[in-house]
Amino acid sequence: MWRRVVQRTSCIAHGLGGALFVMLFGVFVLQVVSRFAFDRPLPWTDELAVVLYVWIILWACATMVPTREHVMFDLVWHAASHRTRRGMAMVGHLMLGGLSLWALPACWDYVSFMSREA
Repeated sequence: MWRRVVQRTSCIAHGLGGALFVMLFGVFVLQVVSRFAFDRPLPWTDELAVVLYVWIILWACATMVPTREHVMFDLVWHAASHRTRRGMAMVGHLMLGGLSLWALPACWDYVSFMSREA
């Protein structure tokens, strides 16, 4: 059962990473078209591209680096039982996801601010 949950979660994580990259590419194309076809560059696209690029790098590091390669507290980790390790991993993943969701509105606010300033 856990293996299936992990596989589905991994599939969703990879899909989200791909969606971030597609959004970055779309913003880049929009910027090029608006700049060269309409001679009206959109300044907010530069800021959104930077934010998306940072998120892509962080997402790729989180999903592409194997768990055994991540920095961990080895003394606590190895002293814990298998069940406790699983719980610690789940708490860590939930914290990472929560922090990402927590940062998302601030990123959106920053991009919105830059679009108003342009």
